[in-house]
Amino acid sequence: MANIKNIPNLSFEEFNSVDLSTWKEKIEADLKGKTWSSFLWEVESGVLIDPAQLLLGNTYPPLFAKKEQLWIGQSMEIGQDLEIANGELLELLMKGVSAPQLQIERTLSVSDWSILFNQVELQYLSPTFLFTEVNSAAKNLENLSSIKQLNKELKGIIKCTIATLSQMQELRLKVNEQFPLLKTSTIQINADVNTEEIAATLKSWLEMRSIFSSSTAWLKATNLEVTIGDNFLKEIGKLRAIHAIVNLISEELKIDGADLSISVCMEQSSLHQEAELAIIQLTNRSIVANLGGADQILLPILAEEKTKFYQRITSNIQHILSLESNMDRVGDPLAGSHFIEAVTEKIATTVWQKLTLNK
Repeated sequence: MANIKNIPNLSFEEFNSVDLSTWKEKIEADLKGKTWSSFLWEVESGVLIDPAQLLLGNTYPPLFAKKEQLWIGQSMEIGQDLEIANGELLELLMKGVSAPQLQIERTLSVSDWSILFNQVELQYLSPTFLFTEVNSAAKNLENLSSIKQLNKELKGIIKCTIATLSQMQELRLKVNEQFPLLKTSTIQINADVNTEEIAATLKSWLEMRSIFSSSTAWLKATNLEVTIGDNFLKEIGKLRAIHAIVNLISEELKIDGADLSISVCMEQSSLHQEAELAIIQLTNRSIVANLGGADQILLPILAEEKTKFYQRITSNIQHILSLESNMDRVGDPLAGSHFIEAVTEKIATTVWQKLTLNK
């Protein structure tokens, strides 16, 4: 074995620096007729990623910190028989689901919630309460107030179908006051949307600040729900770009952007009909969600005909990724990856320009 002490110290300062034009000339010569422009990647119409950015050697700070906990969600309907619903809920929790989506179509009393949450440790969960019936703000608040008697520190996300905007505003204000850990405003960004639509969605979110008494309350009460598709690099760039924009907004408003939560959804309708291929799609999207900095991953439940085996495999995807790759234990693992940074920067810059154009 070579003696390490005898190896001379080498410094890259001894080599002459090469400018970008020299690199391009050398690469185009090796391409034997192809031009550099043939390698531009069009993320969407008019938004191009230039591989030359990979040669600039820029340094990039992480866009988000390590997550204290990554919440894993699956949905379930709460039927009339609450004891059966309790058994189904416990089965979900045994599979490792920590953020169950509870679809509730009626007002439940304290005793009803006690039956539903029998043997359930609410303090370790972050459930989503989806009230699908068109209720008044008072009725939905009654549902939550009943739960509060079971758990004083209720956290999670609330989604409601409410008749009027004024009722939604009333509910948000009251829930924000009584349940500071609950996210009452869900802003949805769909898969395969362009930068124009992302900017419009974020602009409508910014306009919601007037509903709350302070910017901090508005941010803490917001959950960004982002649906992702199968374009691996673009979806990672989209999620990281959203983090970058939230960081810019937080800096301008002088508030902590870490208070906002980002949920990643995977639409069941977009999955392949073959169960084995659907599992691969879900695994791919779960990796995207981890690398993009999601706080919560909402996994779809495969249809009954897919068998319980595939449903269990779906639930285990995130746990396998966590145990085998530790993705959820690293803050922004792709920070400094020049190509991903180029995609992120291009999407974030384009969205930010459109967001502030009519500011």
